[in-house]
Amino acid sequence: MTTITDLCRGTRRTGGYTLTEVMIAMAIASLVGSALFASWGFIARSTVAIAHYTEMNTIARHGLETFARDIRMARGVGDFSESGVTLIMDDDGDEVIRYTFDENAGEFIRQNGNDDDVLFRDVDEMILTRFTVLRTPAVNDLETKQIQLELRMVRDSHAREASKRIVSARFIMRNKRVST
Repeated sequence: MTTITDLCRGTRRTGGYTLTEVMIAMAIASLVGSALFASWGFIARSTVAIAHYTEMNTIARHGLETFARDIRMARGVGDFSESGVTLIMDDDGDEVIRYTFDENAGEFIRQNGNDDDVLFRDVDEMILTRFTVLRTPAVNDLETKQIQLELRMVRDSHAREASKRIVSARFIMRNKRVST
């Protein structure tokens, strides 16, 4: 007489995986693979954005140091607008340094004689503002004692935009005499 136990022993697997087990393993492997691929893409985009931000930070620091040095050493202000300023560096007015913003190229340029240096690239917007010794808005070149530079640098990568905003970088003209 054959029992149920004998029938089960005869149908016992000897090796290999069933189709169901293989399909479940492939589904799990697909989920893990797609998660890893998505993470890799995010890390790659973040790395590019961080590299852009770091480079813009270095450029901004160098540009601000140059601008600050010239402002502090200036004896006077010539032409002033929201997009440029002429700094008079000596008492005679012979030595001048001109800062201009080229909106089309997105560059903030320092002109000293025949030398043109680009201090900031990838500038999206830029405003110069002047103030008196009492920190109120100045209306003319004679009462200007402080100059504030505000700009926004933007660098686009394929999927992400890195930006650096310099806010309230205000510099005092130490060598300029003013009357209050």
